[in-house]
Amino acid sequence: MVRADRPESIESITNADEILFNIVTASDCCQEYKDTIRWVLPVICRRWERETLQRHVRERYDQGYRKFSVANVASFEFVKDLPGIDLHADWTLNSLNPCAVQEWRERGCRGLTLSPEDTRANVEAMAGHCGDIATVILYQDTPLMISEACPRHALTGTCDACAEKAEGGVVALSASKGRESLLVKSANCRATIFGERALCWATHLQALRAMGYRSFRIDFTLKPYTADEAREIWETVRAGTLPPWTHPGNWGREF
Repeated sequence: MVRADRPESIESITNADEILFNIVTASDCCQEYKDTIRWVLPVICRRWERETLQRHVRERYDQGYRKFSVANVASFEFVKDLPGIDLHADWTLNSLNPCAVQEWRERGCRGLTLSPEDTRANVEAMAGHCGDIATVILYQDTPLMISEACPRHALTGTCDACAEKAEGGVVALSASKGRESLLVKSANCRATIFGERALCWATHLQALRAMGYRSFRIDFTLKPYTADEAREIWETVRAGTLPPWTHPGNWGREF
């Protein structure tokens, strides 16, 4: 399974069984992936965005798509009247315990993605409750924070075309000496903060399989990945090897 912000990032990846695109921002050129697409509803939907999101959901359904992924509890409202859909609970729904898994099942989810903020011990414990339906993220630029405060406006006093001011709409925030910089992706005055290094659990792939997990995911979001960069990371991670400049997240920690 692979997720991408832009179809061109994954044009060299031909062996993904499922492709996830944001239902609001992805373009119609995604049609070439129709047989494998799962549409992801956004994590945040403000009041003034509800009508547009509902229209996108209805349009994709009417086009024949049946696979959708919800990213927060409110998202269930947008898909509740769509019969015959294959619904998935994304990682932002924090499936960190059996109660959460049961809740998503009762709301109609056939699958779920575990949180990349989880620990090895808890991932192993959860395998007995959802290993047959869960997806584990192996590589991702995990968001640290999403803000409605536009950093470009704060820096420049203007707020025009914020997503086009830098390549991919990503700028770096300088850090103290010896610390990593944070990256900011801004679009429509909404800013997503994330780290320079991506999370990667590639070297734990064998252990995850031993726990009982069979579905894995690689994300090419937030950063402007080229097709060549994405293909190299895809092949490296699937081989159980770490790409450069990554971190293990909370894998070895305890709650």
